[in-house]
Amino acid sequence: MNRVIKEILTLLNDQGFEAYIVGGYVRDLFLKKESFDIDICTNASPEKLKELFQLEPGFYGELHFEKEKYHFTITPYRKEFTYQKNKLMQFEWIHDLKVDLERRDFTINTLCLNKEGILIDRYHARKDILNKQIKVVGNIDQKLTEDSLRILRAIRLATTLDFSLDKKLEKSLLKNKHYLKNISNYRVKEEITQILASKNFSKGIQLLKKIEAFEPLQLFFGEMTFYKEISKMWAQVKINRELPFTKEEKKNIVNERKKMKIVMNDDLEK
Repeated sequence: MNRVIKEILTLLNDQGFEAYIVGGYVRDLFLKKESFDIDICTNASPEKLKELFQLEPGFYGELHFEKEKYHFTITPYRKEFTYQKNKLMQFEWIHDLKVDLERRDFTINTLCLNKEGILIDRYHARKDILNKQIKVVGNIDQKLTEDSLRILRAIRLATTLDFSLDKKLEKSLLKNKHYLKNISNYRVKEEITQILASKNFSKGIQLLKKIEAFEPLQLFFGEMTFYKEISKMWAQVKINRELPFTKEEKKNIVNERKKMKIVMNDDLEK
């Protein structure tokens, strides 16, 4: 474990609090992938975090800061109750790690690591990682409908990690595909860009097709060729929604279409 990460965990532990790295960094460590986004969960209150780090907590009591090559997010344990338009509206801060892990999306993101490098695995994350399978924590339909971004996240993770979707999850994705229309344009662009940037992008597109996501997303994918330049990837997508591309990004996409002799007649070209 890097010295900087251990120092932050030790600071919290020395004040009498639990503190664990959780989520993507631990998953990627298990997969021997390099990662620089460190999510730490703790039973320290937002007030105590503010006092320790001299930073103002966000709405969920979380802190964000950069240290050396890492981006840290430290979040108090919480129990969630109600969502509205994909946004958590009602929750409470708690002191129980297991309850905090219950709110998370996929089992592969529940793996925790303490400062001694010991793994805490309450939801069989290691088994699912070894089996290369994405499963939802808790009630699948509830998790997908309370925050429909999880539908795209499941497909993005299956693409970038080259994992398979649990059969129950796949059925729920198809059943709840219409909720995709509730995802913000910013988030759609962010998730689809990560899919298109992957050399495994065709798997993601096939999964989107399988769950009939093209229509609710208002994005249409045909036969595509992989390019490292993301503008060339987006140039091959028919975009019938106002995604937040910059003027430069739009210009690059349209120019790439001209070079490739692609005619889309979509919202991007209006």
